[in-house]
Amino acid sequence: MQFSRLLQRDFRRWRKGWQLNVCRIKSRRRCSVRPVAAFIQRQHALDHRRASTVSALADGMLSGTRLTSVAQDIWTAYVQEGDAVVDATAGNGGDTLWLARAVGPQGSVSAFDKEEKALDGTTARIRANIPIEKMPSMHFHHCCHSLMQDVVALHSASLICFNLGYLPSAEDKPQTATEQYTTLAAVAAALNVVNDRGLISIMAYTGHPGGQQEYEAVRQHLQALSPVKWTVSEHKYINRPTAPVLMCVAAKGAKSH
Repeated sequence: MQFSRLLQRDFRRWRKGWQLNVCRIKSRRRCSVRPVAAFIQRQHALDHRRASTVSALADGMLSGTRLTSVAQDIWTAYVQEGDAVVDATAGNGGDTLWLARAVGPQGSVSAFDKEEKALDGTTARIRANIPIEKMPSMHFHHCCHSLMQDVVALHSASLICFNLGYLPSAEDKPQTATEQYTTLAAVAAALNVVNDRGLISIMAYTGHPGGQQEYEAVRQHLQALSPVKWTVSEHKYINRPTAPVLMCVAAKGAKSH
């Protein structure tokens, strides 16, 4: 009899504890509904924008639109307000400005250039075109973009863009061109910095000394990426021998490669 009462007491305690645990789980689930719903809504919006971009990309390429504009049309499908983005080649600041406007005051932009004058010009351009209340968090890195992984958080960026070749309007062009080996290291770093639904955009120019070799090296590197984890595409006008080539690397989930 005593043993029976002990069993009943232990069972009541166990059932009470189980019910409390269920209530806690339900409470946590209720608290997480809003963030999950917001995340799903955000992803649906991105998917819709990406579907629209496919049409815009086809229209742009068939109409002979400049590839720089085509690239920005593609970026629109990957970048939203509040995102973290990277301009791996700040140059004259044109792409950095586009990114800063796209992510807004809640976002962050990391811009790289090994030329101090390029970063000075980019900084001035951002300040002249974006009001302080709409300014994102800006991070200017006066170093080689191959060091990207050392200063930008892993798997954090929704977009990383490269504009290879010479610093625009540079007088000392031979000293301000991107280089094949550092570019390959930067692309390898970008594969670790981009998030699991992000994009790496690489604009390559082949008309200057070393440009063709740089493009071919990057292309060969991208060809070796797993199609399970990455979608790699190339866009170019084959009847314009001096036109740049746009290469896009879209992440498909897992980050190991």
